[in-house]
Amino acid sequence: FLAFVIMTTSISVVYAWLFNASGQAMIIAIIFHAMNNTAAPLLPYLRWEEGQPETAYWLYAAVNVLFALVFALLIIKEAKKNHAHKVEGLLSS
Repeated sequence: FLAFVIMTTSISVVYAWLFNASGQAMIIAIIFHAMNNTAAPLLPYLRWEEGQPETAYWLYAAVNVLFALVFALLIIKEAKKNHAHKVEGLLSS
C-alpha cells in the first residue's frame, strides 16, 4: 500500500505539470493518465500475484518519484519566472 501511495502522489506532480504546460488542457492529463494505467500492467516485472510481495512495484514507484522530482523542479522554475514577471510589472507601473 505504501508503494502505491508514493507512486500515485508522485505521478500527480507529473499530471500537474502536464496540465499547466498544456495551457490547462485537462484532456492532456487524462490521456497521460490513461496511458499510464494501460502501460503499467504490461510491464513484465509487475506481476501482481495475489498474496505475493511485489518488490518490483517499489522500483516502479521509485521511477515515478524521480520523474516527479524533475517535474517539480520545472514547476518551481516556472513559478519563480512568473513571480519575477509580476514583480517587474508592478515596479514598472
